[in-house]
Amino acid sequence: MIKNYWIIAVRSLQRNKGYSIINILGLTLGVAVTLLLFMVVHYEQNFDGWHVKRARTYRVLTGSQTPDGKG
Repeated sequence: MIKNYWIIAVRSLQRNKGYSIINILGLTLGVAVTLLLFMVVHYEQNFDGWHVKRARTYRVLTGSQTPDGKG
């Protein structure tokens, strides 16, 4: 039964190449963006998670620039 589903899927992909490529690229892009967003959110939420009062902890970022414009 599964073999028949694969055969039908392959035939459909071969018959509608342009449509299939657009769908596969869209699905790939969607999964990649979702994983990237998950990784960014996980990274941001992971700071100072071991503190007892982590809800009251703030992260301060500083930046400096040299007189010649390099940072």
